[in-house]
Amino acid sequence: MATRTGGLCPAVRPSFSAAAAAELSKLKKEVKNAIGKPELLLHLLRSAHEVRAIAQEPAALCKVCDWLLRSFGPNPIQDSLDAYAVVCSVKLRGLRETDAQEASDFEAFMKDRGIPYKEGLSPRSSSRQQIRTQPRRLNPQEPPLQQQQQQQEQQQ
Repeated sequence: MATRTGGLCPAVRPSFSAAAAAELSKLKKEVKNAIGKPELLLHLLRSAHEVRAIAQEPAALCKVCDWLLRSFGPNPIQDSLDAYAVVCSVKLRGLRETDAQEASDFEAFMKDRGIPYKEGLSPRSSSRQQIRTQPRRLNPQEPPLQQQQQQQEQQQ
């Protein structure tokens, strides 16, 4: 039975694929250089998501999140809540796939400390979605659709 580690991934060391273990080793070194830098920590989380060997193993992504959460500094909730919440949310999703009890404990930790659950990977995901939902223009010289509609209405 795994021992609880205060909201961290289970103490029983999961076995990762060789590819994931190699990528985790590289990423751990980068995390050490990003201590106290929330934007860089989020960049490393995005990088981990892009590495197929890590993204396919929830336990490996959970391990990355553990490292990142420890690297935010002494007051992450006061200093960088949005970034901290993103990493917590990604970790929670990974825990839900690997250990339901640990996920429940971690969710209680987030709730007790007022850490909001974030759906996207980054705090800027909502602005990215807004950009994607705008219709694309085939000709960049052409005015946006709203301007075209206003011009047509004025002409009528």
